Amino acid sequence: MKFNRWFYIGIILLAFYFLYRLVDMSQMISVFPIDTYANDRSGHIAKLFFLDKYGLHNKVPNWYNGNYQILKLYPPGWYIYALPLLYLFKNPQAAVYYSIILTYILGLIASLLLGRVMGLKHLDSIAMFLLFFANPLTIGYLLRLGKDPEMFSWVFVILIFALLLYYRNRVLDYKFYSAFILISAILFYVHILVFIMVAFIILAFFLVRNVKDKIKLVVSGLIIIALTSFLWYPILGYISNKGIQAEKYPLQFLLSQDKRNINDKIVAYVTPVLLFILFYFYNKTNNLSKKDLIFFSVPLLVALLVFLRILPYVPILNRVFPDTYSIFFILISLFFLFNINLENLNHHLKVFFNIVLFIVPLIGIVISYYLTPFFIPHSNEIKSVIDLLPSVDESLMVLWGPVVNGHAIYSYGAIYYDIRTPEGWDPTNLSAEDSRHLYNLYDAAKSKDCITFKSDMNSLKIENFIVPKGFCEPPICGLNVKTRNELSCLLVK
Repeated sequence: MKFNRWFYIGIILLAFYFLYRLVDMSQMISVFPIDTYANDRSGHIAKLFFLDKYGLHNKVPNWYNGNYQILKLYPPGWYIYALPLLYLFKNPQAAVYYSIILTYILGLIASLLLGRVMGLKHLDSIAMFLLFFANPLTIGYLLRLGKDPEMFSWVFVILIFALLLYYRNRVLDYKFYSAFILISAILFYVHILVFIMVAFIILAFFLVRNVKDKIKLVVSGLIIIALTSFLWYPILGYISNKGIQAEKYPLQFLLSQDKRNINDKIVAYVTPVLLFILFYFYNKTNNLSKKDLIFFSVPLLVALLVFLRILPYVPILNRVFPDTYSIFFILISLFFLFNINLENLNHHLKVFFNIVLFIVPLIGIVISYYLTPFFIPHSNEIKSVIDLLPSVDESLMVLWGPVVNGHAIYSYGAIYYDIRTPEGWDPTNLSAEDSRHLYNLYDAAKSKDCITFKSDMNSLKIENFIVPKGFCEPPICGLNVKTRNELSCLLVK
């Protein structure tokens, strides 16, 4: 597609907004992210710290009463990628922030490679990069929420997409198979659920190849399975022993009546529709061959199943978060958009496209600005909890409710005060018995059921509690106040 100057003005504004977001996020270098919105990044910072201190798959004493085995069932790829930055900056928060910057640089390079395959100018490839990595969804879900491994994984999705597009009508040689196996295996070790998105593209590619190529692709797939067995084999063992409960299936959030998921539900309607519309114009202006129609039928079918809310019922595929599917649809939509031939449209449609392409980046900026919070410094409540951490000398539990993110406190406390807790950021390390005790303890604290509270407290070996001042006078269930401040107190047995 040949864009007019107004499109590039919108892209320039988007670029400035994107840079503003990155500068805003740099506060995490000096202020540990503890707010309740950024509820993933603090866990990644702590796990990176643990990887450096204890080593891969070793026991970490700080979480789950010493039963946390670091990254045993979680893809280690991003952490290994960020580890040299921790060696360089000696600060886990700085390491994670600069890993984000590096990821965006790699994403730009991958976008330039994809643009080259698509025959785009460098400027258009940069525009495609910004529309993908700086749209309201990816700003909110990946950057602000702290989905750092997933953000990194999309770099490899773009690379595989570019590879398959390049060889779509070419003979498959050893260079293809080498790159295909290597990139796919790396992606699996970075983020398993995003790998499912690539599987859709691979299936599309598989469907349009001849029998000989299909056999070689199957063999390549078996090699990838073998190379990634160090991760998926323990995961299958865990699932076979403990199973996964239905409430753990993220895509089924689209079926819930919970209003907290309303944005996800809206986006999961909008992105499939966007994909359908852009495919219509891509096909209309390029007169696609049967082979191309088959190739793109796979992502279109997936989008239809999400739109109709059928995919939440499909095993394995319903384990992927709705926003991950939406990001996938955006990637394919951008391919359609940048390949629409405006010269084959009538004058009115050309004008319409040019207006929309100028407005869309501006709308994206407004939506992101008002719906996605900027970095939130520590509140007085959080500061009051942090002030008490130096006085903690045994296993800790934070009972502050939604105002203070307890798991983020456990991450911060483990790094800077060697705090230990029966909780953590990886529930696969939590036994069913301890999970029950934690659930009961929270309920008992709210209802002040002291018999249940003390029983579960002893079972979990908790010696310290940080609670809001309302639980300090008198101390809950006969505990003793060790120290206090204006908003919180530290209780001990």
